Amino acid sequence: MTEFSLPPAAAEQNLHVARESLARLKRVPELAPRYANHEKILSLDDVAALPVLVKDDLNTALARLEPRAKHGATWLFQSGGSTGAPKVGYAPTGF
Repeated sequence: MTEFSLPPAAAEQNLHVARESLARLKRVPELAPRYANHEKILSLDDVAALPVLVKDDLNTALARLEPRAKHGATWLFQSGGSTGAPKVGYAPTGF
């Protein structure tokens, strides 16, 4: 079993974030097959069972989804490309 920093009861009120993220990932054609068999997130164990999202996956998802904050602003960050490939990142207000 995976260990989490929050007890299950404390985390359950925020599992909607994982459910929303899963729904978004399923809309990315390159990633959808990996997440197709994961229908419901009802517990932290369900979160732990999800396939790991690696950096290239995240970049693919960000390029397709262009995330926006529900409230406030979405900040866009870009690296200088010191790894040879500049990266773009998004962070909603309060993140």
